[in-house]
Amino acid sequence: MSFASSNRAALRGTPETVFGVTDATPVFERFRYNSESLNYNISNIVSEEIRDDRMTSDLIQVSADASGDVAFELSYGAYDQYLEAMFAQSAGFSAAQNIAATDVSALDDGGFQAYASVGENLTVFPVGMWVAVGGFADPTLNGFFRVKTSTAGQLTTFRAFTATEAAGASVTLDNSGSIKNGVDLMSFTIQKFLQDATTPTYFNFEGVRAGSMSLDFATAQILQGTFGFMGLRQVTSTSEITGQTVTDLFTNTPMNAVSNVLDILVDNTISTASFQSLTLEMNNNLRAQDGIGSLGHLGIALSRLELSGSVGLYFEDSSMYDLYLNGTGFALSFRVKDVQNNHYIFTLPNVKFESGTVVSGGLDQDVILDATWRAVLDPATQSMISIDRFEAINL
Repeated sequence: MSFASSNRAALRGTPETVFGVTDATPVFERFRYNSESLNYNISNIVSEEIRDDRMTSDLIQVSADASGDVAFELSYGAYDQYLEAMFAQSAGFSAAQNIAATDVSALDDGGFQAYASVGENLTVFPVGMWVAVGGFADPTLNGFFRVKTSTAGQLTTFRAFTATEAAGASVTLDNSGSIKNGVDLMSFTIQKFLQDATTPTYFNFEGVRAGSMSLDFATAQILQGTFGFMGLRQVTSTSEITGQTVTDLFTNTPMNAVSNVLDILVDNTISTASFQSLTLEMNNNLRAQDGIGSLGHLGIALSRLELSGSVGLYFEDSSMYDLYLNGTGFALSFRVKDVQNNHYIFTLPNVKFESGTVVSGGLDQDVILDATWRAVLDPATQSMISIDRFEAINL
């Protein structure tokens, strides 16, 4: 006899071509996770029949829901398919772009960074995308820059500078893929495998959609996150799906909130404020569609996208608090990197503070600006959130 233990539980996911139907020969990716609460929840109603012997007639199943959360530590590349589902972008991250040329120059373009090219088409870096720039002799011209305008021959980016440099050096412009929120419905089969039970058991959750995601950046902590899922049903089996294979994504190290959060930018400028905490909450507000004749859901639909979060920063001046008082919108970005030099840049191009408090509290306390924020539509990029990724970029 053997009891199942959490240390021998495996969690895996594979995209579905048809909603609610596991592909014929599914390729599962191992889910790197800290904890999970995926479960098939059946609601029952007690019969109200009156009996003269005082007994209860029956307990009747009336609805079912496959749902739960998966907690994780953020690592590069391990969760991209779930990020794509959260962003409702079936096309996924855009294709990687790389330009390595000697015809790129740095110009002064009215207070913004500008890169001009003679022989390259720079429109592969659209408005709102981040670009990793390297190779210029002047180090202030290299780094990560967000595109403000994009034409075939020139990019302008959000950052004032004082230097210029003529073409001639071997300059690189890179982006390993970008994604912004969309409207596409995506689904997975998620498999939970309890392999050390007396009878090893597979719990296959079908028709699973990504409903929510949270990220928590706290001092002296690993970057923690949670995905929330909702599915159609659970199928239990003592054997794996015929033809299934499993791939392993335990490659890159988890990121932390100490040395791996490199830049926090407010209005596209690196903030000089000292942040104590930063959270992001993304919610697709999944809507279960139920019908007569079906114990589980008939469908799962996307509702309004909500993006919100909080910041806590040591109070030095009123610049951030004034944004709250004046109801001023601003762009918020943060860049994270692992030890393999892989980067994510999260960008919320139009954010407003919903609340803000500055109180001195009691004795021997730092004064903290605690604020909550909410993202709204950015007309320039037609988005509320985007992620840019950079693989093995050392800048």
